[in-house]
Amino acid sequence: IDNVAEISAASNALGLPDEDSQPGDNGGDAPETDTDDEEDDNGPHGNGMTDNPADADDFDLARVSIETVSLGSTVFLDNNNDGFQNGADTGIVNVEVQLFDADTEMQILTDATGARVLDPADAATVVTDANGDYHFTNLLPGDYYVVIPSSPAAAPISSNNTGIAFSETDPDDNLDNDDEGLQPGGSGTSVSSDTITLMLGDEPLNGANAGEESAQGNAQDDVFDSNGNMTLDFGFFAPVSLGDTAFVDLNGDGLQTMGEPGIGGVTVTLLDSNGDIVTLDAEGNAITGVTTTAPDGSYGFANLPPGSYSVVFDISTADNAEFYDFTTADAGGLDEDDSDNSIALTEFTAQTNPTDFLNSGEMDLTLDVGVVCDIEVIVAEPFTICSTQPVILNEGASISPASLGGSWSTPDGTGVFTTGTDFATATTYTPSKEDALRGSVTFILTTNDPAGPCEAVSNQVTVEVLNVDCGSFFWDGE
Repeated sequence: IDNVAEISAASNALGLPDEDSQPGDNGGDAPETDTDDEEDDNGPHGNGMTDNPADADDFDLARVSIETVSLGSTVFLDNNNDGFQNGADTGIVNVEVQLFDADTEMQILTDATGARVLDPADAATVVTDANGDYHFTNLLPGDYYVVIPSSPAAAPISSNNTGIAFSETDPDDNLDNDDEGLQPGGSGTSVSSDTITLMLGDEPLNGANAGEESAQGNAQDDVFDSNGNMTLDFGFFAPVSLGDTAFVDLNGDGLQTMGEPGIGGVTVTLLDSNGDIVTLDAEGNAITGVTTTAPDGSYGFANLPPGSYSVVFDISTADNAEFYDFTTADAGGLDEDDSDNSIALTEFTAQTNPTDFLNSGEMDLTLDVGVVCDIEVIVAEPFTICSTQPVILNEGASISPASLGGSWSTPDGTGVFTTGTDFATATTYTPSKEDALRGSVTFILTTNDPAGPCEAVSNQVTVEVLNVDCGSFFWDGE
């Protein structure tokens, strides 16, 4: 730095008062003049020449060397949110970085290169370079902290300890490539470090000790390595998401094809890689980890930390659940089309296989579940009766689910349903003479129309009618 001073009194090399430091002209009482200053050289109006060797005034420029410290390293994309720059984690370009004095909490003015300046006119914004690195220089020893006023748009969340065994560390520990950012305001807000103390000759050396200045950006202070700390890193990530659809597999092929509708009300529970229900989102906020499908069958979980997930489907809560059963799982074709009820848990619940690890910003919309319409009608095996013998309709017949109900009909019989055709109340059918002459009657049991996309189901049986009078005997056809 340049040191400039004008003293008020001094002695020259001859032991006499310095003429230019006296109030008079060359020692007199009159005010100094430019001529006097030109002769004496070093007055406040001097010409910068040294034409009077008797002048001991120290208004001359004097250059003084003062050691400074520096601070920096990397803003990086923390793909797996483990809090460290590793693997495919790359630096983030063009992120604004600010430096603050921890004692005054005032921003340190720097030029675009990060060098400290005194004149506000020389100040400029500092941003990370093409590698994601930043570097503040020409700093006096002391306490500082770094602020990123606006987190990167593509990765707005500071690396955190949501579900991961790490936490932000002490900036003074000199460990490299670990995230030091704190983001109390949540996604998209500013991030700051804790206080770091910079001291002359006491900062970590490039690669001298394990973990200290051993990662990206560590060589920025190599000229004065012991005066620079290149371990203050900031990790960011974007949340991940997953989901898709519960659907009715009308053709039973295990795939959602054109025209097959979604179903609402299916309960979907999100599990982490340990099989536990997810209870925190990407910012550490509490979530339930449970949702239900919308009327169109869609569902989704968003704002999750990077990781591997699975979901459990519970179809017992679906709209018209009594009519459904799981379809065939993992039937092939495109992963976004097949049903992923891969692991059967109970009659009504099934779990997907775990997803691949979802890195920062990734999305998996392939976790579907298909159901088939599970409506069944059972009738008796064909049998034979005499023309005077009634047909016991419901013997050997059933409808599932029973709550659906149904009714009997006959396309060719002309006899009488003695107690009506409703499956719940019908008991017998008495054949007519025409039935006996024809020799048979066909009976059809049809369910009531189920709600939703499933259709009514029917089954039929043909009963042989012998044109004989069996009297009071019951002939079982043997």
